[in-house]
Amino acid sequence: GNWLGIRKLTYKDPNQFTRDWEFVFRKHAKGAVAIIAILMPSNKIILVSQFRPPANAEVLEFPAGLLDKDGEDPEKTAIRELKEETGYTGKLVKIFPPSFSSPGLSSEQVHLAIVNVDENCPSNQNVVQSPDEGEFIKTFIVPRRKLLDFILKSEKKGIKIDSKVISFALSGA
Repeated sequence: GNWLGIRKLTYKDPNQFTRDWEFVFRKHAKGAVAIIAILMPSNKIILVSQFRPPANAEVLEFPAGLLDKDGEDPEKTAIRELKEETGYTGKLVKIFPPSFSSPGLSSEQVHLAIVNVDENCPSNQNVVQSPDEGEFIKTFIVPRRKLLDFILKSEKKGIKIDSKVISFALSGA
C-alpha cells in the first residue's frame, strides 16, 4: 500500500525453535502521539470520534496524530494535533516513552502526552478545528468523573472505543 507495509521476520523463540511472524508497519511515519487533554480548571477531558474504516465504525479516542516524517518531535506533534483536531491550545505537562498499542500486529509506537488546556484563555474560546482532508472529527468535552459512563453510553450507541481511552477511564488517573 501507499502508507502501510507488511514484513515477515524470522526469529528464534526461547526454546530455540525458528518461527516466522508477519507484522504491519507505517512507511512514512516514525510513530504517533495520543493526547490526554485536560481542561483546566473544570477537569474535563477532550475526546474525539471519527469513522475508522478498519473498525467499520465511528471510534471514540483521544486526539492523536502521526509524527511528521521530517523528524518532528512528539512534543510538537501533541500540540499541533490537539489544535488541528479540536481547535484547542494547551501546555504540555508530560510526554511518556513510546508504547505499543497492538504489538502482535504492528510495530507502531505511540507516545501518550498529557496537555493542560486553560479553558479561560482567549485562544480556547470559540475554537475551530482544522483537520486534514478526509478527517471528519467530532469533539466531546466530558467531565472526568463521568468518563466511564460516557464511554459505556457511547458504546451502546454503536460507537467503538479506543483501548487507550478505556484504560485511562479505568485507571482513575
